[in-house]
Amino acid sequence: RSSVQGPGPLVECPNMMKVKVRDVNGLTTNATRWCIIGCIQGYYAGSGDSYENCALWVGNWDGTTFVPDNGYPLIWDYGPDSYAATAGQDDQGNTFVGTWLGSWAYCGSYMPFQGFQNIQGMPRQCWLQPDTTGLLRLYTAPLASDMSAYRRVTQGSRQTISANNDYIWPDGTLPTGKCFR
Repeated sequence: RSSVQGPGPLVECPNMMKVKVRDVNGLTTNATRWCIIGCIQGYYAGSGDSYENCALWVGNWDGTTFVPDNGYPLIWDYGPDSYAATAGQDDQGNTFVGTWLGSWAYCGSYMPFQGFQNIQGMPRQCWLQPDTTGLLRLYTAPLASDMSAYRRVTQGSRQTISANNDYIWPDGTLPTGKCFR
């Protein structure tokens, strides 16, 4: 049971677990807190747009009921191309998350590239860390083993990209189609 709510009408993909807490400087501590790492989705009052965000609730769990602390939920990953968070832990209690890089706004639309329709994001390690007000926020970072994927930098020319003006890829890169992030 829980009183967990998002600002929209739907909470999806809830994952409840203890997450390690770092201090304000990002240093490891022995502390953990119960969290629900999930997603909020729906049409919000005053807007015609659907919002899909990854959200965090920090609180207390007594074995039956989760009660979120004041100040939650907080958005930890925002945007239409990061949703359906899945979280898990290793045997040392480190928490990892992955999200779906896709949006209900276009997931059923024809995409000009072949082989897949939307993808899973790279897994990230995550932890709680207090912000300047003391509120615990979820921080994420790529796994050390995946850092080589971020080493290649390709410089392209400055361009305006639109539905009628495709990006001109630099030599040696592989275009992915008309899917812009």
